[in-house]
Amino acid sequence: MPKEMPNNFDFMVRFGYGEVTKNEINTYQDTVTKDLIINGNAIANITFTMEEMRSIYEKMREINIMGTKELVHTNMNCFKHLIV
Repeated sequence: MPKEMPNNFDFMVRFGYGEVTKNEINTYQDTVTKDLIINGNAIANITFTMEEMRSIYEKMREINIMGTKELVHTNMNCFKHLIV
């Protein structure tokens, strides 16, 4: 990612639980969608300020969002119950 934020910078992030990714932040359409589970979706029109977009862009650069990631499997907080 360039050091300077491009004039046409926009992004879309989808997230949720498991295979369901109905929650979304979309700056192309200036919307935020929240999955209300059994009550459908709520969509709000939200536009970030230029300062907010710069802050988001800088954070994305800082974490190298476009770079290759190496995922590491850990069991630090997971455990299994055995039924005997």
